[in-house]
Amino acid sequence: MNSCSNSPSFFKIILHDTLRDKKLELPRKFISMYRNELSRQMILNIRNGEKWPVEIFKWDEAVFLRDGLQDFMEFYSLIYGSVLFFEFDRKNICFNVIIFDESTVEIDYPISILEESDIEELSTRKSNGKSPFSVPPRPSEQLNVDHEEGTESEVKAGERIVSSYRSLTRNETLNFIRKTRAKFSSKNPYFILVMQTSYVDPEYNFPSIPKVFAVKFLRKYYEDVIFKGADGRSWSIAYSNSLSRARFHVGWRKFAQDNQIEAGDVCAFEMMNRAKITFKVTIFRDIKPANFCLLLGKRIVPMQRSLTREETKNLIQKANSKLASKFPYFIIAMQPSLVDPVYNIPTIPKVFACKYFRKDHDDVIFNGPDGRSWSLEYINSYSDGKERRRFHVGWKQFVQDNQIKAGDVCAFEMINSARSITFRVTIFRDIKIDSFCPSPGDNNQSKTKFAPGPSKSSEHKRQKNFVDLCEID
Repeated sequence: MNSCSNSPSFFKIILHDTLRDKKLELPRKFISMYRNELSRQMILNIRNGEKWPVEIFKWDEAVFLRDGLQDFMEFYSLIYGSVLFFEFDRKNICFNVIIFDESTVEIDYPISILEESDIEELSTRKSNGKSPFSVPPRPSEQLNVDHEEGTESEVKAGERIVSSYRSLTRNETLNFIRKTRAKFSSKNPYFILVMQTSYVDPEYNFPSIPKVFAVKFLRKYYEDVIFKGADGRSWSIAYSNSLSRARFHVGWRKFAQDNQIEAGDVCAFEMMNRAKITFKVTIFRDIKPANFCLLLGKRIVPMQRSLTREETKNLIQKANSKLASKFPYFIIAMQPSLVDPVYNIPTIPKVFACKYFRKDHDDVIFNGPDGRSWSLEYINSYSDGKERRRFHVGWKQFVQDNQIKAGDVCAFEMINSARSITFRVTIFRDIKIDSFCPSPGDNNQSKTKFAPGPSKSSEHKRQKNFVDLCEID
């Protein structure tokens, strides 16, 4: 937290009426000076890097922090005599907060993980008189399920069942963390993660590591760590640590499968060795209530075959003939697995990545055809003895926002690499032939191939390089 000497600031002591009424009055002198700069929804930026949305409430001439405050006080175990130091960030319209115990010594902040996307959504949600932490499933996550139990027996050849899950709400996540802390403590550095559905099934997104923990204990960029299970088994897991986020990567899926981790389970990661980073992982499976369920519904979808090698090559050739660019670029034909429902992450041509990407892990920007932008992450992974660079975090959102379908073709032009790597993405939707349909019944599957585009070459050279690199695996 960067404190500015000219930033308005004040102290507040937690009193009996604060605990009883679940609200905290802001100093009246502060309100008289800055009330026009405050927002109805304010974010408390805590010293450990977490953000807590609270609502400002006016009663007569007094102004209070109210909705969301109770969860904040419970989470940090605030009691009578606890002291809070508030610094008003006028630029970002939020409060930077430092917490002291009743002896006026700054507390040891607990470390947990909360999704930034959930925080952003809560901070902009209009109050309806209820706590902003009571978040129902997002409308996009709800499905109209027209079939009952027994659907499995109605599935025909070429079809399969896809289950849809909701994410845990912030309230559920906080509750699970509190229950875990009541059972777990350690003298070693540790953090706690509540398992979202996307961490374990069916997409296997990679879980975030609390930034405050990563900054303090993990080395930057990309490295392997060891997970030690309660049964003595070990797993090698790669992590990435950039300026914007830290995540576990390669090896996570194997760990989750081997331990049969389910959504709603809670994992405590205790650092046992800092030289060769080793975590003892304790899994709490009995935190969630007996009736806990994240399943929204099931639907029957047709199975899609992969594009054949010839189809892929033909689509890329057509896109390559339509694209004229002075920038370095490559082209990807969209396989069904890259767009729906699995959302695998696409591989970047190794020759392109080695030439233009600066390190093993970083963020990139996609500029879409309509002027919108997306921030994505790319990683360097190893599989079957081969090194691969892949787009990762943000790919699913980009695909969904642009309604990309199997058989579409995307050209990625690197228009900037000075500060952050930026790609202009052109989507060709009319490349595939009229009779094209990724329907079931074709077992001649192939991997997605790529066509690189040199920035300065004749048409003859461009086609020559295209054929050569299209064959590179």
